[in-house]
Amino acid sequence: MRAALIERPDVAFVAIVHSLLLLTHYGAGHRSSPASTINLQADLSANHPRKHAEGFEATKAGEALKHVQGRMMLLLPLSHADLWPYLMARDTDQLMELVAYAASQMVDAIKQPFEKDNSARQVASDHLAKALDLDMAQWWAPTAQGYFGRVSKLLIVAAVQEATTAQAAENIAGLKKQELAAEAERRLEGKGWLPTILRPREIVQDEEAVEQAAYGAEDDDGLDEGAPWDEDEVPMAAE
Repeated sequence: MRAALIERPDVAFVAIVHSLLLLTHYGAGHRSSPASTINLQADLSANHPRKHAEGFEATKAGEALKHVQGRMMLLLPLSHADLWPYLMARDTDQLMELVAYAASQMVDAIKQPFEKDNSARQVASDHLAKALDLDMAQWWAPTAQGYFGRVSKLLIVAAVQEATTAQAAENIAGLKKQELAAEAERRLEGKGWLPTILRPREIVQDEEAVEQAAYGAEDDDGLDEGAPWDEDEVPMAAE
């Protein structure tokens, strides 16, 4: 999703405005329970896909992000003290490109094991994916290292059956886990197969989740009292 967002400054701008208004106008979301896919309060290092998806750097998305980051290192001032005059000298198209780059660094669409499918943040992720017309098969492919080696043999066999044939899945079902993962990677190469968590889905809003994502509850005087505190076996970086 991060790599796709870099290519769509128009969508990135909407995503930034959405996140800002959630925080400032609606009082929705906080560090431990963000309501937006663009998490302005996120720990950028902890939220990076490489922390959640082994082998991410070698994917098409990982390579695209590395390329853009290298380009920005050359374009942007070395010191943040020089950033304001630099930005004032840029035209609108150049600024929108920078908005897309910055927004992409704050995307937090990784579904956690404890998180509902229709949580406020996951719904926001679905909206962003739809706006980008995101096809994760363009950016990610299942490998033994990054996926098959981290899920059960049952899920591996099911994936091979879905992407190829029942006979093909049956033929490899008896292999040991490591061999099975490697064989599944080989057989699914170029098939465009995705685990359920990375596939497009219908957007279903959970009103209760929206309310729970609010930054804090109001007392009788209207004063903020403060912030409240699947089938796949591993969190997946849908970015």
